[in-house]
Amino acid sequence: QGPASLPPHPLGPLPPEPRPCRAMTVKLFLGGVSPNTPSEVISNHFAKFGHVTDAVVMRDRGFGFVTFESQEGADNALAQPQQIIDGQTVDVKHAVGKGGGKGGGGRGGGRGG
Repeated sequence: QGPASLPPHPLGPLPPEPRPCRAMTVKLFLGGVSPNTPSEVISNHFAKFGHVTDAVVMRDRGFGFVTFESQEGADNALAQPQQIIDGQTVDVKHAVGKGGGKGGGGRGGGRGG
């Protein structure tokens, strides 16, 4: 006996959920970012490749992310897989989702100390 299956949907199979945030922007992983590098420095550095919609430095982890409005901007940045940012050699790669339940990634909050 196999697992119980649901009856067919009356309107037929449903299309997969669209992912608008994925289609509109492209996120890159930045490895080796100095913990003291402000997000603005990241944003300003990558603005030469295309329109940056977000930049964040994970201060306690030594990496960060930059998000481009278009694939073109991301491709331009990826053409230089190692870049000098704030005196550090930074590895630029496609960001890979962890698939975990923790989502979001807020920008708020104060600094710990």
